[in-house]
Amino acid sequence: MDNQDYSTSYESADGFAVMEDILQVDKRPNWIGALLLGIAAAVVSSLIWYVIVVVTNYEVGFVAIVVGAIIGVAVKFGSGSKTGVALGVMALVITLVAMLVSEYLIIREVLIQAMVAEGFTEIEAPLLMPVADMVELIQIGIEESPTTLLYWGIAAFAAFSIPGRRSQLGQKAPPAADPAP
Repeated sequence: MDNQDYSTSYESADGFAVMEDILQVDKRPNWIGALLLGIAAAVVSSLIWYVIVVVTNYEVGFVAIVVGAIIGVAVKFGSGSKTGVALGVMALVITLVAMLVSEYLIIREVLIQAMVAEGFTEIEAPLLMPVADMVELIQIGIEESPTTLLYWGIAAFAAFSIPGRRSQLGQKAPPAADPAP
């Protein structure tokens, strides 16, 4: 009989081996899945935000937070329900890009509606403008409503925190305190 220690160093606080270790579950995230699902969520949720603004003529900042949360959930789900700082950063970057693109589209639409209200009939506003013009429109939007940055920050935090949390599974249990002599 050999004297090899079969206990695992991955134990939960109550001493039971973690199922993830026993089953040897793949702990690596699916990066491509996370990225693709995150981008898809960004496109869909940003378009919904855009439609809400166009229909109501009111930019609801709370929707930006929901967009961030949806992107965070999508990145986590696409990764195979894995967590980690790198996945959180991925969700955060996708969210910030979605915020910028959404702001551009929303301000572009607001300006077109204002021009129509002023009586302009022939408006030439291509969907994609030169980058400098796009940046200028985004700056106009932020200057008109500085709280936009607050909502973006909360959205970015929501996006990061959902996949960015460290899983408690597979963590080493804290060492037991030595009994008092």
